Order: sequence, then structure tokens, then C-alpha cells
Amino acid sequence: MAGLYGADVGQLGNLAEQLSKSSAMLEAARTALTNQLNGSTEWKGSDADRYRATWNREHRALLNQVILGLAAAGKSVRANADEQEKASADSGGFGGPKFAAGTGRPTIPQDLPPAEQIGTRRNPDPGTANLSQDEVQRLKELVDKAGDANNFWMGNDRDVTALRDALGKLRPAQLNQFLESLTDEQLRTLAGGAAQDGKGILEWQGTTPFERQALLDQLLSKASPEQVERIKALFPFAQPNAEAGGDAARAAADSRKGQAVTFKNPAGGLGSGSYQEVHQQGYGDCGTMATLAALAKSDPGFVSSHISDNGNGTVSVKLYDSDGHEQWVTVTKDLPTQDGHHYKGANGGGNMDDANAANWPGYFEKAFAQVYNDDSDGYHPGEYRAIEGDFPDKLAPYFTGTKPEVLDGADATWGAVAEGKTVVVSTSVPSPDDHGRNPGLVGAHVFFVKGTDASGNIVLGNPWGGAENDVSISRDDYKKYCTQGAVVNHK
Repeated sequence: MAGLYGADVGQLGNLAEQLSKSSAMLEAARTALTNQLNGSTEWKGSDADRYRATWNREHRALLNQVILGLAAAGKSVRANADEQEKASADSGGFGGPKFAAGTGRPTIPQDLPPAEQIGTRRNPDPGTANLSQDEVQRLKELVDKAGDANNFWMGNDRDVTALRDALGKLRPAQLNQFLESLTDEQLRTLAGGAAQDGKGILEWQGTTPFERQALLDQLLSKASPEQVERIKALFPFAQPNAEAGGDAARAAADSRKGQAVTFKNPAGGLGSGSYQEVHQQGYGDCGTMATLAALAKSDPGFVSSHISDNGNGTVSVKLYDSDGHEQWVTVTKDLPTQDGHHYKGANGGGNMDDANAANWPGYFEKAFAQVYNDDSDGYHPGEYRAIEGDFPDKLAPYFTGTKPEVLDGADATWGAVAEGKTVVVSTSVPSPDDHGRNPGLVGAHVFFVKGTDASGNIVLGNPWGGAENDVSISRDDYKKYCTQGAVVNHK
């Protein structure tokens, strides 16, 4: 039969080019608007702060989806054109483009390259190094007091707070001017004093992990790269202890278990903030990673509004203290590794030498390890081991600022999912009686809910990453193999 079957290859090629160009143009406009809005020092006040937050949390996230969709469609159309051209060459006829079943739309790949590296700087204007000698001297006196933890009656908690508040008023250039005036011994003494509990007979609460990290935040987030390295070397609590027990759910797969852990700067940036970039690795913190994936999925702007690349070798992550108050925790950009190539901790896929690998999950994980103070096994803030093994009812408030709603049974969980709430689910330890248990429903693990399927089952995403690890469960499966559901909506 004579005639043309499928689409014209030339027209498909033109369409693919237009889709790709449109994506690039929209991305350039989005980036320019974001930089202008977040970098403006002229527009100040509550209205400005509110609009910037709305832009970063909502509008930019919506634009990201359009940009990704256009780029993916262009890539898909281009692939279809290439396939059709090949089919034409092979058969002398014309092929047709591939479409997702029953949709009439080109298939869009699941794993898309990030359209933008998130992480706007918190301190875009460095200011001027214009501290007077008297101002430098007053700051040095605060350093001396904060470094002295021998006050029997009052401790040094108030002194640490006073220094932190004073540093918070400095611009980056002023901070570096002051840091350059301090000797290594002065900084080392400050680190030793700030590392103490800060308590005294009349100051029983002392310095909390968040308060200690708040001091470090004021130093690291605004320091020059040279001063960042100096602080990291002189402050023992600037780097968490990266040794840990590992992920019990897949311990056999960890071929590097037992090797020493070191830190290395990864080649990649923060990534796009997508939940698809969450890949739990060698730490047993599935509860943390499932919570982050759930929050990133329900709110595409969550990650971008909670992380900042400071442009000096540090990254700040916004967490929440026990009172629900926002607290920035700043960590250096190096992440744990056991062989200098593979990530020890969470990442967005790939390896440490991959320039396209997303690293925001690793920085959330590192910052969280610095302050988590509710470990059931007695480990302390500043240890990755502390964030292993606990469940979202204890973990989630650090990321959401609110206590999670624990769900009572399958009906409550299905109801929360139907209402569009952000839900995570914990599973039971496997037993010999678990006949018919889906092998994908890993035991003693935490999943995040991605939605429901056509049969009314809930679809669970695994924080290990990858759609191949998703698993659908019925209400009966939930009753047999799941121990807890929880709503972890952000406040």
C-alpha cells in the first residue's frame, strides 16, 4: 500500500529543536529572575522576604517542572525521530513515534538531568573590611570569654551566645578581617570552650547542639575558603564522626564495610532538589532519607528553600530545633567516602567524581548528624551513628518543625494518602512466617508513599532510590508487614 505512515522525520527534528530551545530560554529567564530577586539588597522588609520565599518555594519549582518537561519532550521527540529514520532506512518505509500506553503523549524518561543547581547564597554581599581596632578588640574579648569554660557558677553558655550574636552582625569581609587577627591558639581555645556543655551551678541548661552549631554557622557560612579550612582544622566539632554501623537492611551488599572513612569534596553540585535524587547508601538512616524524599516529592520547592551553597566551600542546611525554630547548620562540602570514589553516605546517584551527581541529600545528612540529639542507642550529636536506626516520629521534627501525626492502622494511612498528606511507612522485621511477602517490602526499613495504583494499593518509594525499588502494597499487606505510618507534613 502506497502512502506515508508515521511522522515526517524532518518535522520531528524541527519540533525537538524548538522544544529544547524553549526549555533553554525559559531556564535562562528563570535563573536571571532568581538571581536578581535573591541577590537584591535594595528591596527589604517582610513583603520582600515573603515574596522571595514564595518565589523559591512555589513559582520557581513550577517553572522547573515546565523546563524539565520541555527538555524531556525534546529529548523524547529527538529519539523518536532517530528511531523512525533508522526504521525507514532498515525497511524502506516510515516508523511511528513511541507513545506512553493509552496517553497519546511521548514517553518521558524518569531520570532527568537537573535544570538548575539549587542553593542561593545567604550572604551575597561581602561588604567591606572596615572594623576599627576597638571593634576588633571587643570581639577578641568575647572570644576569650567564650573559650573559658571554667566559670563554676555560670559556665560559658551566655558567653558563647554573646559571641554568636556579635558575629551575626558582621558582613563576610568584616568576619574575615577579624579571623585574620586571631591566632591559631585563640581559635583552638575558643573551639575547646564551645565544645563544652556550657553549664554552671546557676546555668543548668548549658549549650545545646544547635547553639554550638549556630556559632560554627556564623563562622563557616561567611568565612573565606582559606579561613574555612583553618576553622575545620582547629574546631574538632566542625566535622562529624563518619564511622557508623551501616544499613542493616542490605548489609551484605556493602562490600566496603569495615574500611576507614575519610572525607572528600565531590565533583558535583547540589542538584535540582528532586526527590528522585535521594539515594541512601552506607548509613542505616532510612528514616531520615525516606522523610526527605517524602518532603521533596510533596513540595518541589522544599529542598531549595532549606539549603544554601555559600560559595566558599560550605553548605548551610535549614533544620528546626525542639521548639520548632529555624536553625541554619553549616557544614563543609567534603562528604564521607571509604575508597575515595564511592559515597559512603546519601547522594543523588553516581560517584564522587561525577560532575552531574546531586549532593544535597548528603549535605542534609551531614548537617543532621551534627545536631540530632534523640538517638535511642545513646549516640551523640556529631556522630553519623546517632542518625541510624530511629524512626520518623523522632526524626521528622528536625526537618519539618512539627511533630508528625502517627497513623493508627491501614485505614488511617490510606485516608491520609487520599487527603494528599505526606506519609512515610515503617516495616516489620522479616520472620519465617512471612509467606507471600513481597521481597521488595524490605524489613526493618522506612519507605515514603508516592501515591496509589489503579487497584487502590499504595505505592511505596524506597529511599535507596530508583523506580525499580518501588513496591505496591494492599491493606492486608500493610496490616501484616508494616508497623507504623506517619504524616510528616512541613509546617
